[in-house]
Amino acid sequence: MEWFVKLPMLTQVSLVVGTLIISIVFLVLAFRYRLRLSGKGISVQTGVLPEQKKQSPHIGCTHAADALSGLSSLWDIFEEKADLKFRYFVRRQMDIAESSIDLMQAKFVKVYTGILARKGFADPVHAESFRAYQNVLNVWECMIQKRVRDYIRTNGFAEKTEKDMNHYIETRANDLIGYTTEIFNSIYHHTIDIPRSELYDANREIFNELRQIIRTMFLDCRSIALDIQRRIDGLDTERDAIFARFVQD
Repeated sequence: MEWFVKLPMLTQVSLVVGTLIISIVFLVLAFRYRLRLSGKGISVQTGVLPEQKKQSPHIGCTHAADALSGLSSLWDIFEEKADLKFRYFVRRQMDIAESSIDLMQAKFVKVYTGILARKGFADPVHAESFRAYQNVLNVWECMIQKRVRDYIRTNGFAEKTEKDMNHYIETRANDLIGYTTEIFNSIYHHTIDIPRSELYDANREIFNELRQIIRTMFLDCRSIALDIQRRIDGLDTERDAIFARFVQD
């Protein structure tokens, strides 16, 4: 069944539905016209026996009922797989990503207010420069979320080895920190209280903390990916068992 598993999901659904419909039609016709298979070949008896005139031609047709039950089960499996892959998967991982980005943002706020406090601001969070910095962080948050979402949509975490995952995390951490620097360089303009160079030097001191947050984020996302892949594998096993009842290799 490897050839079947490798097909696109839409093609899998079409093949299964088409095969089951053909099977059901054949069974209905077989019982309706009483097809008989013997050593002499197939014989067809048309018409309805007198005692059967008032009975449905589908009475006792357990095969058709079994086929319909199989079709319903297969549809449920394909629907759950689609939900896992295209909705639940991304949603769960983005919840983790958003929480991690909030932690990173809190680190930046702590650094900025700390600088203001050392400069003599009694209430740093109400300083004009901090309000301007909050706008910078809001833009940063939106742009970082978009980039992380792109990573998650194309991650392949479940297929990566531990070594590959560590390399992936290191690469993505460098990218996100570098991208953060680019964003701040582009939109941080309120430099009266804290020049950009001073802010950059202060933020560099928390780069290792940011890397740890990013690492935890991707490892948690991988854990979810592995859990979902195990469920999908289970659904594939259920699908193959049902499919094997109607289709021969």
